[in-house]
Amino acid sequence: MKYALGLLALLVLAGCADKEKIAQLQEQNTQLATDYDQLRQESSAKDEFIRDYTSTINQVYENLEKIREREGYIVSFSQDLETKGDVAVKEKILSNISSIDAYLQKSKKNLRDLQGKLKASQLKTAELEKMVESLNQTVQQKEQHIAELRQQVEQLNIKVAQVEEQLLQKEEMLEVQGQRLNTVFYVIGTEDELEEKGIVEKTGGFLGIGKTTRLADNLQAENFTRANAASVGSIPIYRRIDKVNILSPHPAESYHLLEREGDETLLEIVKPDEFWKMKHLVILCKG
Repeated sequence: MKYALGLLALLVLAGCADKEKIAQLQEQNTQLATDYDQLRQESSAKDEFIRDYTSTINQVYENLEKIREREGYIVSFSQDLETKGDVAVKEKILSNISSIDAYLQKSKKNLRDLQGKLKASQLKTAELEKMVESLNQTVQQKEQHIAELRQQVEQLNIKVAQVEEQLLQKEEMLEVQGQRLNTVFYVIGTEDELEEKGIVEKTGGFLGIGKTTRLADNLQAENFTRANAASVGSIPIYRRIDKVNILSPHPAESYHLLEREGDETLLEIVKPDEFWKMKHLVILCKG
């Protein structure tokens, strides 16, 4: 009987020990399952971050490549601007600088977002942090370069404006010179009228006999009619042809005197370059 009671007690004790062991195993299994789920979530978060990181880095690199392209355009356009001074070229330069600004701002935002995600993910990856920091430095360098480009373009605009002003002054000077060169003078009058204006004078002779009428040495422009040589192809003279005398020296082959109806004569200039080598045309009318 005693042996039976002892055996029963041993069985009861063994059963209690097994229950405790089973409870411990169940608790360990639950903890392992929790740890596994946590690791799986962390792994999924890490994978998602890596995908975001890769996509963002690729976008930043694409933006930097586009910036490099536009920097090349700006250099080329700047050379054209210096040589041509074209307004369209200046607009292209400013447009490319604006595009670069947009790419830089987009890259800065992407990198800020990426740094925020990296911090929130609590991933301690030195290589990732180093690469993000390197890209930030590259973007900052590009911003500084763009500021320098803006300054260069501004200086170039000033230089082009100065050149344009110089060209405008030269054009105005050439126009004035051209007008002066093309300006000619003519006068039609009787001997007395021309002498009164100081255009002709009488020389030689004796006691008023045998004097010769000649052009005065100092002809005054205000006594003449001004004209543009290019627009004066002919001049009407209201005298008969035998009463007309071209007193100023002009090559005979450079003009014709044509008799017209009604006691009118037409001076036709056939070789204006030759004719107007003498800028002052003096037509003496007799009677």
